Amino acid sequence: MIARCVDSVSARRSTRQNCENLSTLVIMPILRRETMFGQEELATSFYNLLEGVMRLNKLLPDGRRQIVGFALPGDFVGLSVSPRHSISADAIGPVTVCRFSRTCFTNFADDKPHLLRRMN
Repeated sequence: MIARCVDSVSARRSTRQNCENLSTLVIMPILRRETMFGQEELATSFYNLLEGVMRLNKLLPDGRRQIVGFALPGDFVGLSVSPRHSISADAIGPVTVCRFSRTCFTNFADDKPHLLRRMN
């Protein structure tokens, strides 16, 4: 069963408890050529790539797409301080990711500053 992080004021205490052990994570399969998130979309989640390869690209003002990198198993994708994604992430082949709620992860990491240092 997958627990979800609820952002209501009345449920904030139970939400914080759910987020303490990251029970809100979701394992997701992504199909070949499917876009996991697009450039300028709200960054409500970020992902840890478990299987497959993701292409990271940026849409240029003239309409062309520039590949800025590739994500491999073990990489975190979409983790940003900005409220919107600055790049797009597309599956090259079948991909499996673990999705983390940005709000829940922030609450989880607040008391664990060493965690973010190890992720970079």
